[in-house]
Parts: sequence; structure tokens; C-alpha cells
Amino acid sequence: MKKEQIVALLLSSVFAYRTIRWLITIYQTSMEYHYIRMETILHFGLHLAGIAALIQYFATAYKRSQFLRAYLVYLIVIISVDLIISSLILTTSLEESNRTARLTAYVIELVEIILSCLLLSFLKNNRTPQLSITKNENGEPVSHYIPASLLQRFFNRVLDIALLGYVAYANYDWWRYVVESMQYEIPYGVIFLTHPFLLYVVLIIYYVVMEYAFRTSFGKIITGTTIIRAAGGYPGLGAIIARTFCRFLPANSISFFFYDDERGWQDRLSGTGVVEERYLYQPDFIE
Repeated sequence: MKKEQIVALLLSSVFAYRTIRWLITIYQTSMEYHYIRMETILHFGLHLAGIAALIQYFATAYKRSQFLRAYLVYLIVIISVDLIISSLILTTSLEESNRTARLTAYVIELVEIILSCLLLSFLKNNRTPQLSITKNENGEPVSHYIPASLLQRFFNRVLDIALLGYVAYANYDWWRYVVESMQYEIPYGVIFLTHPFLLYVVLIIYYVVMEYAFRTSFGKIITGTTIIRAAGGYPGLGAIIARTFCRFLPANSISFFFYDDERGWQDRLSGTGVVEERYLYQPDFIE
């Protein structure tokens, strides 16, 4: 059995499990509240989009995986948040039966996120930076990367923030439960003041993990771009960390307009850049 077929089988298993889980959740919610909550509808709608991406992966003989990769990033982010919430809930006073159920769900989600990371890591190898091949004065071929446009960079940021914002919205009730449970041990004022700090921590972890481990982010997958070193090749952990912290510099977002090559401070100070990418089976662009 080929690697692609094994990956497809594992992906099918993940989707089958999540489909059954969501159908049970929808049934239980409708029986308890006599209506289906908006968060549940949104989650299930995104799950159906993931199934469509999986069908595309099968239909193209395991070649086109752009939307499937985007869904896996979404899955990794939302399960990571679920794991954090579950860890906090397990530290609160729960009945033994509820604790056992929560612990079981915790283990299942841990296996699920590990599997999703492995699958995304495999699928990233099907992509490579797009090269543009031109000829110099002597008629010799010269290749160079195609930098992402300002519009692509803008959508990268918007889509990443939209993903994290959606995850925060979808888990609001659980976060509120955790905060209310912790008020007996930690003053509410302290918890309230830590919220902005937690948002920055989440952003830092998201970009460091995604750009270092998978050379991409949710937004970059959708726009077909990837991150590289300015000198070529993929950046190391130090460059990714520097790039991530540079995102929070004042005026970093408008620094892209200061230079002709449309590279902002987060690119220049970290020695990185964002370029277009392609599937391995696609040829480079020849001018």
C-alpha cells in the first residue's frame, strides 16, 4: 500500500469518527434544548467542508490537498484549545463519572491532534516554493522565487485572525465555565487582566508552531503561499520566533509599503519572506 493510500485511510478514519461524534452531539443537543445551537451548526458545516476537501483529495488521485491542509490546520487549532480547556476543567471539582468521561475525551482528542499533525506534515511535502525562470543578458536561465503580493499578505493575516476569532467564539461558553470555576481560587480581576496576555500567547504559539513545523498557516494555505529564508531554503526556529515577535512591532502592518520589494519589518528583521508555492507535479513558471 502506498503512503498516499495510508494517509487517505487515516484521514477517512478521522472523518468517520468526527462525523459520528457530531451526529450524536446534534441529536443530544436537539433533544435537550429542542433546538440546535449556532456553534454546533457552524462546527458541523466546517466538518462537511472538510469532507468535501477529502473527496477532492481522492478525486485528484491524492494530488490536490490545499483545502484538506487548511481543514487540518483548523482541526489542530480547535482541538488544541479543547485540550487546554479540558486540562483546566479536570483541575476543578468534578463528579467522578464526569471526570472519567472528560478524561476519556481528553485522551481521544490527544490522539486525534497527534494524528492530524502527522497527516499535515505528510501533505506539506507535496508543495514547494514556486520558481520563475528567466534568462539573463547572456541567455542563461536564472531562477528566482515569486514573492507574495500585498493582497495575498493581507488575506493571510485576515484569515489567520478569523480562524482564531472563530475558535475563541466557539469555545466561549467553556471558557466562561472555567473562569467561573476558578474564581474561588483566583480573583476575577486577575483573570480579567490576563485575557489580553493570553491572546498574545495564543498568537505567538500559533505562528511559531505552524510556520516552523508546517512552513505555513491557515491563511497561507488558502492563498497558496509559504515562508522561506531570504537566502533560500526554509527558516529555522530562531528566525520563526524573531518573525513572530516582530509582528507586534508598532506600524509593522504598514511597513510593507515602505519598500519596493513589499517585505515588511517582520520579514527584514528575521531574514525571511513569503512566496508563492506549487504542487510538486506542477512545473515552474517560465517567462
